Amino acid sequence: MPVNRSALIREAFGKAHGYDSHATPQASVARQLAALVTAHGGLPPAPSVLDMGCGTGALALALRSRLDVGRYLCADISPAMLRRASAKLAQASPPALLAAMDATAPALKPGFDLVASNMALHWTQDMAASLAGLWELVNPGGILAVAVPGERTFLAWREAHVTLGLPCALQDFPSAAQLAAMFPAPPRLTEEMHALPLARALDLPRHLKAVGGTVPRSGHRPLTPGQFRAVLAALDARLDAQGPQPIGYHVLYALALKPRLG
Repeated sequence: MPVNRSALIREAFGKAHGYDSHATPQASVARQLAALVTAHGGLPPAPSVLDMGCGTGALALALRSRLDVGRYLCADISPAMLRRASAKLAQASPPALLAAMDATAPALKPGFDLVASNMALHWTQDMAASLAGLWELVNPGGILAVAVPGERTFLAWREAHVTLGLPCALQDFPSAAQLAAMFPAPPRLTEEMHALPLARALDLPRHLKAVGGTVPRSGHRPLTPGQFRAVLAALDARLDAQGPQPIGYHVLYALALKPRLG
């Protein structure tokens, strides 16, 4: 990932001071990912866990409520998010370890029974390469488990841009088939929608700013104020005509078991 883009992402999440108040979908996804890991089974007692892109600790709380974990490492590109996670996990036992690092090239050695990532890997420049790197950190017999936004995330917002012939700042998110093809081993895939309670079109960019999701796709040229107002008007007209739309996160969950040696 280019250094300047990493810096922009780090800065955006650092400014998301009210993240937990607005990240209800992300917290819900974390609980579901933890439930899928638990249902998958096969982890040893007191598994060692890497929580990549830990944010403010939602997945850590969800996993710890279901598993008696051993070593637990929270890693995130944003030191500010790690500080919030540290405060949230202050009473955790055993204590969580925290490290600032980029999922694109984590400075870690193999040795984790579970490597998990909740709504974070889509920020990497190359998700397939990031998944391959995380797979190398998983012990034989361990699990790689991720949740990422899927292709129908914020679809109505994208369609408003298409209608007007304008470029959308949102990055492309994978389909279920595309995510499966990126995985180092065939994963178990599930998907679901997490709708946002949006009354008007402007509520979506406000939500994204509140959760630090404002860094546009690489090479995107910002819309002019007039173009942006036109997009808002197009989506508001659709909302007025059709009623509330399921605008939100299309979430893909993928879990893969790493074969044991021999």
